[in-house]
Amino acid sequence: MDAVPSACYIVDGEFNLISVNESAKAIYPHLEVGQKCHKCLMDLDSPCSLCPITNRQVGPRVYRDPIRGIAESVDCLELDYPGHGACHQLIISTVGEQADFSATLPTSQEGLQKLALVKALTVDYYDVFSVELSTDRMTMYRHNGQLLDESSAFRNTLYSDGMESYINRYVVEEDRGWMREQNALPALREQLKTSEAVVYHYRVIWKGEVHHFLRKIVRIGSPEDFRHIVIGIACEDEEVRAHERHERMARSLTEMERDSLTGLYTR
Repeated sequence: MDAVPSACYIVDGEFNLISVNESAKAIYPHLEVGQKCHKCLMDLDSPCSLCPITNRQVGPRVYRDPIRGIAESVDCLELDYPGHGACHQLIISTVGEQADFSATLPTSQEGLQKLALVKALTVDYYDVFSVELSTDRMTMYRHNGQLLDESSAFRNTLYSDGMESYINRYVVEEDRGWMREQNALPALREQLKTSEAVVYHYRVIWKGEVHHFLRKIVRIGSPEDFRHIVIGIACEDEEVRAHERHERMARSLTEMERDSLTGLYTR
């Protein structure tokens, strides 16, 4: 089966893995012959809800990898496998522009676990998206606090257009100038050559009220050769209010006298 260039594995009628090629092992090292595919891939005791086999999929279909978050084409074929009877062969290949991005993602068990942890940590971000630097194209993964499914996760919006629209529509006027300058792709590229991530704090107007937001930009790859960045946007109103309360308390204490015997502050 290793003659097949794409990632490929075969399961029997009970979803037991009976063959896994090297390409599939490289992407999903936790696939083990003799184990249930849904247990290895998703740690589930029954087939996945999107399982191509149980859903009687006909022909290739694009799914979003639940761990690495990229688009993959999955084809499901019926076949008779010697000694196992009727089986299904699943062939997986990365789709289009996501192929370059997938090369930057981890494939080891430890790396995939870390990536899953990173994805879990993004729950505090309203929006999470990647940008392909050579094409200016955005891929949205989380929007308004919700993870996007495979039918809506991949968009062809240009970052420069989306950024300009966002600034004009939401960012307070005093912050617009430096936001345009610092968040332009050439500027971000230069900043990320010397720092793995950069963070900006700014203000937006939503429903007539001013809110405090942060924008974190992370490079994917080495400083010398990175082709994608990931951007997360989060509201930090609570953090700003807590900081303001702390400052007010500090100012108040400086206006009070401390009793040398009791250690208490008095006016």
